[in-house]
Amino acid sequence: MVTTFYTIHIFSENIAGVLNQVTNVFTRRQLNIESIDASPSGIEGVHRYTITCRATEPVIDLVCRQIEKKIDVLIARYYNPDERNPFNKAFADLVAYLEHRNALEKLINENA
Repeated sequence: MVTTFYTIHIFSENIAGVLNQVTNVFTRRQLNIESIDASPSGIEGVHRYTITCRATEPVIDLVCRQIEKKIDVLIARYYNPDERNPFNKAFADLVAYLEHRNALEKLINENA
């Protein structure tokens, strides 16, 4: 199988131990992380992780879905090297996710 170099953008709550949970997913799949960067995302309380690795698309899709199942992870998206501005796309997905979550919380609080 041919592997491709993927970039994964992960946004999570700023909680201790999230990075360990994320890297454990890669370890269980025996994937080598080529590079990793962790920093604040620009939204208060949300951190961004950028991870690069080589894998097949089905494997990297599975990895992202497993990472998103972690309690403190908001979203995880993968991009191949041909895609332009992957961070902008991932950040737009994060903003949409947070708006949806805030709308649901508001609806729940109004009905409580």
